[in-house]
Amino acid sequence: MPSLFVDLKPLLQDSEKCITLRDIAESVQQSGMEQCVDPTIIVWCMYFLAQYASLIGDQVVALSYVQWLELHTCTLPEVYSLKAKALKRGGDLTGASYAMEGARQLDLQDRFLNWKSAKYMLRSGKIDQAISILGLFTKVIFLFESHDLLEPSQ
Repeated sequence: MPSLFVDLKPLLQDSEKCITLRDIAESVQQSGMEQCVDPTIIVWCMYFLAQYASLIGDQVVALSYVQWLELHTCTLPEVYSLKAKALKRGGDLTGASYAMEGARQLDLQDRFLNWKSAKYMLRSGKIDQAISILGLFTKVIFLFESHDLLEPSQ
């Protein structure tokens, strides 16, 4: 269940509950791999664990889970947006924008992914690419000259 982490996030404020939730997820993931259960259970456990690791600041572990997910389920936009978040939290804004663009490319009709990709591009200084993406789903006409807004005529 992709939204499980969001639902349980308030419990992560308590350090004891935080550790318990991580242990449960690791246990489910481990038993799922040993027993060859439904692969979606393992995928979402790995996704949960990656989100958990990223939230507590361990981007290396988060990205190791993401790497497994990329190899296992390469068509899931959530994996690439999670990778982007972990890279952003780790300070790699350029890598984060590439990862979020990867998520966007998997579902070009998703306005949220389009917006997020543009936002990550702006963070990494890719202004022209961000404007191009924003233009895909907005009716705003941008008037730019060297990234400066033109002064309106008076």
